[in-house]
Amino acid sequence: MVGIETSAAGRTAPSATPRRAWLGLAVLILPVLLVSMDMSVLYLAMPTLTEHLDPRQNSSCGFSTSTDS
Repeated sequence: MVGIETSAAGRTAPSATPRRAWLGLAVLILPVLLVSMDMSVLYLAMPTLTEHLDPRQNSSCGFSTSTDS
C-alpha cells in the first residue's frame, strides 16, 4: 500500500506525505487568497478614491503629460 506504514503494534498509520501535500497546497493558496482580497478591496474602493482625488485636475497628478516645463 502506498502512503501507509505499519507501526510496531501492527496497526497501520498514515504517512506524513498527505499532510505535507495539504501544507504545500495551503502555502500556494495563501498568496493567491491575499492578492484576490486586495484586488476586491481596490475594486470596491476605486470609485471613492477617484472621486476624492479628482484626476481631472493636473495639480493632483503625480506627473504632467505636457511637454512644457
